[in-house]
Amino acid sequence: MTKTLQLRPKTSARSLSRLAESFHYHLKASNLSPATLIVYGHAVADFDAFLAAKELPREVRAIERHHIESYLASVLEHHAPATAATKHRGLRAFFKWAESEGEVTENPMLRVKPPRVTEQPVPIVSEDELRRLLATCDGPSFDDRRDQAILRLFMDTGARRDELAKLRFQPSDPAHNDVDLDRGVVRVMGKGGRERLLPLGAKTVRALDRYLRARTDHRDARRPELWLGKYGPMTAGGLALTLKKRCREAGISPLHLHQFRHTMAHHWLSAGGQEQDLMRIAGWRDSGMLRRYASSTGTGRAIEAHHRLGLGDRF
Repeated sequence: MTKTLQLRPKTSARSLSRLAESFHYHLKASNLSPATLIVYGHAVADFDAFLAAKELPREVRAIERHHIESYLASVLEHHAPATAATKHRGLRAFFKWAESEGEVTENPMLRVKPPRVTEQPVPIVSEDELRRLLATCDGPSFDDRRDQAILRLFMDTGARRDELAKLRFQPSDPAHNDVDLDRGVVRVMGKGGRERLLPLGAKTVRALDRYLRARTDHRDARRPELWLGKYGPMTAGGLALTLKKRCREAGISPLHLHQFRHTMAHHWLSAGGQEQDLMRIAGWRDSGMLRRYASSTGTGRAIEAHHRLGLGDRF
């Protein structure tokens, strides 16, 4: 029996800007985070603008390796290596997709090496700073109760900003309620639409309970969003502004919410917590992110472990 050879239908050469639109639809269908869609989209658009400015080929099939390397070199002239590495990831994803769609016969990104990026340690938040932050919202007002709950959730769980911003509170509808104080957990939606449960300490549960009691008197109490502000539900940006305000009141340098994620990971590992458990709570699917977060404070933990073990003092 003779097999029939299936040939992929020929396609005409298309411009980078035309395929960028289809690439965007592909990314959305892949259930990637909105941030990833923006970053990858910007990489393709920026590369297209570079090609236009240099009067280089903009048809995808005409783009070669040296065009991409020239673009990345240009990025490195004006930006940090981490920015160039981000552009590289976006273009790698685009050309991999273009090849799978038959838009290019050979992927020009295959031998383009990513820029070398030196990891910049992210400073953790000190225990003194944590206490001073909490002290600024240790009052009975609605804002105090809410901000205390927000800060303790970030400190306790190390969740991403967008994850905590999207928490819902609908106790009459378990399917759409993300807060369970009886079990001491909150449910977050992580990257790629993956749900996970975050365990809460007793003080965080108490802070949430205090906020929820105050929340019942808010004019928007019937809304499903957990965090309410003066003008309605709070956004992720609103959470960042809350931290900025409390840092100012505490008299400490401005912090970023993501620092709490690094801080939680550091304290978890310092206390002897299992790496696999940390990965599950943090929402990391591979150990690469664990190594990245652990490396910034690894030396300090190693010194602490040496002092604790006292190996040289045994003899």
